Amino acid sequence: MFLSTVIPGPSSSGQNIDVRLPLLIDELTQLWSSRAVTYDISRKQNFVMRVALMWTINDFLTYGMVSGWSMHGKLACPYCMENNKAFTLRNEVKASFFYCHRRFLPPNHSYKKNIKDFFVGRVQKDVPPVSF
Repeated sequence: MFLSTVIPGPSSSGQNIDVRLPLLIDELTQLWSSRAVTYDISRKQNFVMRVALMWTINDFLTYGMVSGWSMHGKLACPYCMENNKAFTLRNEVKASFFYCHRRFLPPNHSYKKNIKDFFVGRVQKDVPPVSF
């Protein structure tokens, strides 16, 4: 069985999603450990039902709300974390990740050595962060 929850934008639960999800997880944990006997109408017999939350599918902002990771500022990338190369634009307060993407290219990619079309005068020598 699939439990589908679509929370539209203007009426989304915002930061309160972390209040709803633990309640669901507590109930699923209780059903997993209590050996809930359920009747199967197609086989006309009882069986022990087990439940599990296999995965969630979210947009990037909901991912931040569910995981507790900030999706704003210089620590917005959940893969790079504090090892990102974000910088603040001149006369602005917003973080920019514009030149951070080349580190994910293969080591011999031509864009890593391109100093004309990207960050002028810089060759990208950084490697991507370790994936878990």
